[in-house]
Amino acid sequence: MIESSISNEMGTGKLGEFLLKNSVFSNFSRTHLAKLILQIKCHQINKDQILIQKDAAADYLFLIYSGSFKIINESNPQIIKDGFLGIETAVGLDTYKNSIIAIENSELIRISKKSINQLISSNPDALKTFFRAFHDNDDDDKKIETLIKVHKDKDTPFPYKLVIGWVSTMVLPLIMFYVANLLHFKSSVAYFLSIICLTILLWIFQLLPVFVPPLLSILLLILLNVAPPSIALSGFASGTFFMCMSVFLIGGVMISSGLTYRLMLMVLRLVPPSRFWYSFCLFIIGIILTPVVPSPTARVTMLIPFLVELMDIAKDEQDNLISTQFVLATLQGVGLVGTIFLTGDPFNLILFGMFDQQNQYTFQWLYWLYASSFAGIILLISYFILLGLFFRKAGKINISRNTINEQVKILGPLSSAEWGALMGICTLAIGIMSASIHKMDIPWLTLSIIVGLMIVGTVNADEMRSRIDWTTLIFIGTITAWVPVVSSSGLNDVITENIGWVGQYMQNNIYIFILLLFGLMMIVRIFLLPGTTAILFYTALSPIALTAGISEWFLAFIIRLISECFILPYQYTNYVLIRDDLAYRGLKYNNNRIIMFNIIMVFVRLGAIFASLPFWKYLNII
Repeated sequence: MIESSISNEMGTGKLGEFLLKNSVFSNFSRTHLAKLILQIKCHQINKDQILIQKDAAADYLFLIYSGSFKIINESNPQIIKDGFLGIETAVGLDTYKNSIIAIENSELIRISKKSINQLISSNPDALKTFFRAFHDNDDDDKKIETLIKVHKDKDTPFPYKLVIGWVSTMVLPLIMFYVANLLHFKSSVAYFLSIICLTILLWIFQLLPVFVPPLLSILLLILLNVAPPSIALSGFASGTFFMCMSVFLIGGVMISSGLTYRLMLMVLRLVPPSRFWYSFCLFIIGIILTPVVPSPTARVTMLIPFLVELMDIAKDEQDNLISTQFVLATLQGVGLVGTIFLTGDPFNLILFGMFDQQNQYTFQWLYWLYASSFAGIILLISYFILLGLFFRKAGKINISRNTINEQVKILGPLSSAEWGALMGICTLAIGIMSASIHKMDIPWLTLSIIVGLMIVGTVNADEMRSRIDWTTLIFIGTITAWVPVVSSSGLNDVITENIGWVGQYMQNNIYIFILLLFGLMMIVRIFLLPGTTAILFYTALSPIALTAGISEWFLAFIIRLISECFILPYQYTNYVLIRDDLAYRGLKYNNNRIIMFNIIMVFVRLGAIFASLPFWKYLNII
């Protein structure tokens, strides 16, 4: 059996037309089909050759392109000339029910189980079609629905982590409250410290969805009279909340319309087909997406299909250096400059929402970028230097453009949704650049664009429900209120009295302060994720920074830059996402080399902060 890239065998343009004519695939969007092309292979199989062996693992679904096959079944042998083979893969079975043999020279399209599951998740009705095919075109919808809901019972181990987590959550906040009373703290401070302890424990042990603990904290703040509702709920009335909602929706419209995928294909078509340029493309596409798609996870999800295709084509045997370079380019592309752009990460927006009114007015999108630009340039230059040193011995690859051309063709011309998304992002870019002329704050500018897209019909109710990350918005609205609660509860005075010596370093020796902060945060990062670490440190240090006359932006920026440092996969969600996806597909890379690269980048981030201090002094930020 001969396997090859689908576009090489069938010719440019034929594959897209063939998929669109299929009764199942025609129900999917063109963007989903374009993504699928990256993940499918063509099989040429000779007469009398076995395609599927009975009871073998059901890992692939096949679509007949040409030829005919015999399904070996004692009760009902069949000759199949079109449609699907190996339907067991699509309906969730572990093994094939029957053997299948080619009765003439044939061609097939092969789709992996993970690829077909991803496709079905975007259009659940397709699962009914596969079930009908599997059950001899049974049209009983109730029977089909019952089959879809059937799951095998599996033994689950005793949830030690869950038990320890809940016990800690019930006990440690009470201990915190008791200790605070022993130290004669005000009751509001004791309650607030206990509530923060409770929230952090729920995060650490992942006992509840990430937005539930801060929402619970707001409820407890109100019920225990730690803060009045006007302060506890102030985050939901802030401009930051509405800016996040608008930016999420603009990014969501770009993704759902297929505009971002089209732009990625255009970039890949422009560069020469070589290892360096495709690595550069993965990296630069991640950078381009950073300011317009706030979620790093969304950016990774968009790049993984391209990463998988490039790794599959590379298949290098030299310590997997080429594949490792592609993985590293993807990982760094989506995360390296997330702190540099205000809209590069939801946690930037959360800390921005904690600023006072003056700092929020000063550090709008453009000035945030300007203030962080020197550090960003250092990070980018360091990345390319290290990349050249780490992969100077990597080999060369030759990649055909046929696959990309096939994807572009199946997308067709720009749709109305893509035009709307393009106009929205262009309007936002022009509005940000001309902020000094129209004097409109960025939150209300982004909200105006979204309202405009709603009026013209680009954004509808379904988009509002599905494209806005409401859980993150709730998280932002609740956490943003922590800083004013710190002030109203009196916790800021307690912090100043007990760790006020940190403020002396802020004022007199900023280098020692940064080193102390770096060391402590790197220890905490062993246990907590980046966003949680940033919120915890900013909440604790912002009252001291205010007393010491240190800019809120400076404190927030260095905390975010340090919190994004990671070495091992578990410390960074997107690292885990890439690792697990590649492991499932059986694609290999050199993880040790990536860990070494990450270790060096940790100190590069620290160096970028020190190198930026003169620039920040020039801007009167410190």
